Amino acid sequence: MPGPAADPDGLGVLVRWLAWQPDPLPLHAVCPDAPDRVPAPPPRRAAVVRLPCCPGELPVSAWLELAAAGAASVTLHDPHAPLDPASLAAARTLLRSAAPDRRGWCSADEDAPARAPRRPRLGARARRRTPVEAAALELPRRALLAPASRARYGARGRAGTERGRLLAVLEVLGVPADAAVAADAAVPPGDPAAGSRTAGGPGAATPSGALLDAPGCTACGTCVRACPEGALALVDVPGTADLLLRQEVAACTGCARCVDLCPADALVAAPADGWGGVLDGGLRDVARVATRACARCGAAFGGAASEAHGPALCPVCAFRRAHPFGSAAPAGAPAPPG
Repeated sequence: MPGPAADPDGLGVLVRWLAWQPDPLPLHAVCPDAPDRVPAPPPRRAAVVRLPCCPGELPVSAWLELAAAGAASVTLHDPHAPLDPASLAAARTLLRSAAPDRRGWCSADEDAPARAPRRPRLGARARRRTPVEAAALELPRRALLAPASRARYGARGRAGTERGRLLAVLEVLGVPADAAVAADAAVPPGDPAAGSRTAGGPGAATPSGALLDAPGCTACGTCVRACPEGALALVDVPGTADLLLRQEVAACTGCARCVDLCPADALVAAPADGWGGVLDGGLRDVARVATRACARCGAAFGGAASEAHGPALCPVCAFRRAHPFGSAAPAGAPAPPG
């Protein structure tokens, strides 16, 4: 069973459960804050599942995964606005390009067609449909005995990153990556899918990812060591003492850990512009830093050198020279006497 790293959005159990069902079935997705009972009784074959997060926070890859795993249709029960998040609108656009018959694949409970109430039979009880928690879904017995070739997408786990899941599900649905880029360009400005196409992250119309910029980079390498996906690297420029901070756009998940840990506050993250900025991948030079050798340790460093204690020192050696006991007074503390 995939670990937590392979299930960051909490949908792994639901996707796997759908993949092992004998036939696709309607899915009623319930928000965690929605009432315990679905207002309109869904069909008997429908699965009523309470999601681990609000539908508006799901990325576009999650909606496509549900469709590929076996959700014949999705009906949202979400008391929050908007009922049609940008990620869902983008998923519908891609599904229409793969299967034109899925034009009405997803709807909100407010837009669901009203059905005439049936007169209950004498002595019959009203059918209650209480949502089942997504994490509590039990796999059928055939999941242990049937070969993986008889299951749909997601039966044997998912990729650990959103981009990996997106590329896998686009391949299963028969949607090439360039079609996603073309669909993004064809969305008119007033369409809900264009509302946050450059927002990135949960609920955005494009997969998460960030394009970095570092105007004040010192080439300390903290961001390189902090990136959990290995998307950053410091590369030597041949024939010079310069270093290039290079980003592998395809590996970036937009977690912004590098931005948070940058000691110089030099990194700035901007959402990738549309599908092309994420799916095309490639390498991007974030900053070029002119470096010099530290007079004490010999390490290459960039940025302003410290001349207060003699020769040019890197930030680490300058701190150690100024604070030989390895500690510094907090900001605003009075200076010691003498």
